[in-house]
Amino acid sequence: MVKTKGIKNINFKLIDNKQKWCWINDDDVDDNMLTRLFRALYSATTYNAQEELLSKVTINEGRNSSAICTLQFNCNDRNVMVQECKYVKNENKYKRGKNIGVIKI
Repeated sequence: MVKTKGIKNINFKLIDNKQKWCWINDDDVDDNMLTRLFRALYSATTYNAQEELLSKVTINEGRNSSAICTLQFNCNDRNVMVQECKYVKNENKYKRGKNIGVIKI
């Protein structure tokens, strides 16, 4: 797993083309717990089951401009892409950052 410390934004692409943006802090969710969450989400067969799993973890809605990276989770892929978090303050927008790693689930 790519070791990342600090705040992370996560783009969850879930079943039924649902998408959810959240952010986490290492104080609440460590890398091992996050990997287990990704495995469980990948194995879930319904959107409701995925929502139930997400409710069991301390996550914050939306994105955080202080994040060090963005994790791109797709429920159809066993790899989670890790990208630099690129927040453009004067435009108040997020832009796609370069890929810096992969988390295998």
